[in-house]
Amino acid sequence: MKVITKLNAILLIGLFISCCCKKDDDSTFNLTTEPTNDIEGNLWVQSENNFTELNLKDSQETNSFTTLNSFQCTEFDGKFICSQGSHSETKTLMQKGSFNGELIWKKDYVANSEHYYTLNAIEVHQNTVFVGHSIIDKNTYASTYYLEALDLDTGSVNWNIEVENEIKRITSLEGQIITELSIGSSTLELLSINANTGNIDHRLPFTDRIGRLIDGTSSIFVMTWNNNVISMDNQLNFNWIFETDGTNILGGIETENQFLFYSRDKNVYSLNKNNGSLIWQNSYLEDYPLGMSIFNNKVYISNRKEDEINLKIKTLDLFSGDEIDSYIHEITEELNASSTKFYFINQYLLLSKIIPSENKSNASLINITDKALLWEKELNPITYPHLIITPSKVYK
Repeated sequence: MKVITKLNAILLIGLFISCCCKKDDDSTFNLTTEPTNDIEGNLWVQSENNFTELNLKDSQETNSFTTLNSFQCTEFDGKFICSQGSHSETKTLMQKGSFNGELIWKKDYVANSEHYYTLNAIEVHQNTVFVGHSIIDKNTYASTYYLEALDLDTGSVNWNIEVENEIKRITSLEGQIITELSIGSSTLELLSINANTGNIDHRLPFTDRIGRLIDGTSSIFVMTWNNNVISMDNQLNFNWIFETDGTNILGGIETENQFLFYSRDKNVYSLNKNNGSLIWQNSYLEDYPLGMSIFNNKVYISNRKEDEINLKIKTLDLFSGDEIDSYIHEITEELNASSTKFYFINQYLLLSKIIPSENKSNASLINITDKALLWEKELNPITYPHLIITPSKVYK
């Protein structure tokens, strides 16, 4: 009996070794799977006045062009509204069928011997383009400030009003245009302006410096440089105020009944968007968060310690704030922290990194769920992200 058992054992071991060593073996024992890469869209990067389009899926160059002046664009319903021009020369506002497509109309703000223009803020609401601009006297450098409403289809002026100070930010809510007036970086006042008539319906003196002005479905969210997050209606009435333990000028997202934001006090917060009550809070022991995305009931958020260059990405449950997973993305190059940009696109993270000592930059795409680097591309010389255009959203 013992002999038979020993023989059987030898035969089984031999069979196992033979199976494992066969050159034509199938993938039965190969548990490694390729990371998902179903991202769609393209990334436009800019180096001075040269613009290059890269496919997000594989980073291959698909288009490029050069302009006389650098320009910035915003997008509305598949059309792009772009501003172009240098500081003291003609400013041009253009509507284009696509980012580099056919020009539909343009409006020139033409400098002359007495004055020149700056375009301070641009917002699209329904069928109107709202342009906050300044006219600067070339002799005295005194400025006058205006908000102008242009027809989205034709570029014709619907109305034009003068305001007391520079328009720093513009957002919209339920037929009202909400503008922040400022001097330099200091906030002075919020205005609620009728989008159809240009009438200033409400004024709110507001001296708490604003870091973000975020539009929601039924309210706007004001994130200040101090420790307040404020929800307002379109008449500038306060719905609620939430106080954090430190400055909170970073970013926020509205989703379903929640307003989520990440703060410089090293916390991520979820608030009930209707009453401002705290739903959950997730604290960081490391440096404060750097970017956030919500996808499939998960919250993706990144951070990096001040004395390290590696990037940590945490995955949180949307409803409880509990940490589901974490992933460390190793970065070996010297970085310029202020020029490292984070773009969350669903479960993907696009990193744009500047390497000053070598006069170059690179971009890389990470699948956060699969913890995989999908591609990395060196851009030479230093190149900056301009627009990311996906089927569902445009990122600037």
